[in-house]
Amino acid sequence: MIAPDPCRHGSSDSGLRSRPSAGKTQRWAQALLLGVLACGLVSCQSLSPITPTPEIKENLQPEFLLNHLINRQTGIHTVRSFLKTAITRRGERRSFKQALLASDDASMRLDTLGMFNQVLGVLIHRNGKTSLFDAKNDRSYVDLEALEVMEKIVGSRLDMNEFSSVLLSRAPRLESLKAEQASLNEDQTHYQLTSYDSAREETVEITIDAATLLPVRLVRHRKDFVVYELRWDNYKKINNQYFPQSITLARPYLKETVSLDYDDPILNGEIEEEFFNPPAGATPPPLS
Repeated sequence: MIAPDPCRHGSSDSGLRSRPSAGKTQRWAQALLLGVLACGLVSCQSLSPITPTPEIKENLQPEFLLNHLINRQTGIHTVRSFLKTAITRRGERRSFKQALLASDDASMRLDTLGMFNQVLGVLIHRNGKTSLFDAKNDRSYVDLEALEVMEKIVGSRLDMNEFSSVLLSRAPRLESLKAEQASLNEDQTHYQLTSYDSAREETVEITIDAATLLPVRLVRHRKDFVVYELRWDNYKKINNQYFPQSITLARPYLKETVSLDYDDPILNGEIEEEFFNPPAGATPPPLS
């Protein structure tokens, strides 16, 4: 989880800490790790292809909307895609090209690429283990050491399981929420769903397109402190699933925005397990 302590930004049950970065870092590592500052796994349920609702209803129950969102996102099991990653943090902006493999078993691989698609660095997470690979220096970091390197570079520790869910366009910990209330805005374009995460004592506000019932914005906050805001934009139908071509994470307390733009993503294809086995090679995985 990416939730820091709102008072001291220290470690918490969320699995992410924030503090100032230490020293200069390599370009690939900044791209690899800052680019993944994104916020649970969700239950495995079957999903029928989503179709726009024929009419806008004002009295949809909160539980219905929450269950619909859970069912929608569990229909996406794997993603292969190139990514254009842009990170703006405290006024400084960087852009990078990356290659992504992500699976709904909380496995992911993210390669940061050079000008000619050569691998500069690789982040792999599988079966609860995390590894970083520096292709230039032929150096690997595993588990605790990898987390320490991540913290030095970005000032944060990540919950890699939740990070994998974001790469799949999922809302982290959606299945842990309790729906409380829902309303339709005046122009009948969006539903506002209010829910509560009792384990983390956080309120989650989700804005849902009234015509398609697709999520467009999520804000997680603890009282008046905004933990993060997540946005999904430019949905396209791929293999009978609606997938956002752009995902944006904003963390106001860090003055940080991370944008992930997907380039022709492939959904629900088979991903060979070998691509999640560190040490990573110097060749990016096939994305077609």
